[in-house]
Amino acid sequence: MTLFVVALTGIIVGPLFGFGVCVLGDTLGYFIGNGGANGWTPWIGLSMGVAAVLAALIVNGIPSKKKWWIYVKLLILCLATFFICTYAINTTAAYYLWNSEKLPYKEFVIARMS
Repeated sequence: MTLFVVALTGIIVGPLFGFGVCVLGDTLGYFIGNGGANGWTPWIGLSMGVAAVLAALIVNGIPSKKKWWIYVKLLILCLATFFICTYAINTTAAYYLWNSEKLPYKEFVIARMS
């Protein structure tokens, strides 16, 4: 649900404001909410901001004349969000900060994604 709201924010307000709103929203959510189990994790806010930018650029930036192109754009958005936000930002940050067992990166990714 969070990524849906983040993508919608980016599509509606654009990449720059979408990034700012999502990073600020994640930060305020931490301080207003219960704080989370692992403390404040700024890379989560960064990945949400990047997801908003991706949504704005892919959905609004790729011209389409056919109605069915929206499905292609959504597929591209899902793949880009997974590889850039989940894999590249979140998993890599977690690897360097929380990998107390010193697993190799490949094993850590497999364990985290399964």
